[in-house]
Amino acid sequence: MIESTKFQIIKFIMIISVIIGLAFSQVHIAAVSLLFVREIGFYLFLFVFSSVIYLAILFGFRSWDRASVVQTVLAALATVLTGGYTILLFIQDRADPRSVDFSEISLSFSLIVATVIIYFIGTVALLITAKKSSRGLK
Repeated sequence: MIESTKFQIIKFIMIISVIIGLAFSQVHIAAVSLLFVREIGFYLFLFVFSSVIYLAILFGFRSWDRASVVQTVLAALATVLTGGYTILLFIQDRADPRSVDFSEISLSFSLIVATVIIYFIGTVALLITAKKSSRGLK
C-alpha cells in the first residue's frame, strides 16, 4: 500500500481531472457535430471510453507491483494517444475550406489538449512518486 501524501494528492488530481473531462463531454459532442471529418466522433468516443477505463484503474492503483504499473501505463497510453489523434483530426479539419470558425470549437479543442497534457504529466508524476514511495524515499 502506497501511503505517500504526494502520491495521494497526484492520484486525487488525476481522478478529478478525469471526472471533469467526462463532465465536459457535451461540449465535445457539440463541437464534433460542426466538423466535417467524420472520424473525430469515433476517436472522441475512444478518448472518453479510455478515460473511463483509466479512472477505474486509478481507483485501483494502491501498490507498486507489475500489474498495477502495466495497467496504469497502458490505460494512460491509450487515453493520451486517442486524445492526441483526436487533436490531430481537429487540426486537419481546420485545413478544409468548408470548416467552421475555430471560435466555435475552441473550447472543446482546448479542453482536449489540456486533458491530454494533464494525463501525460500526471501519469509520469504518479508513477515516479509511487516508485519512490515503494522504495521508502520521500
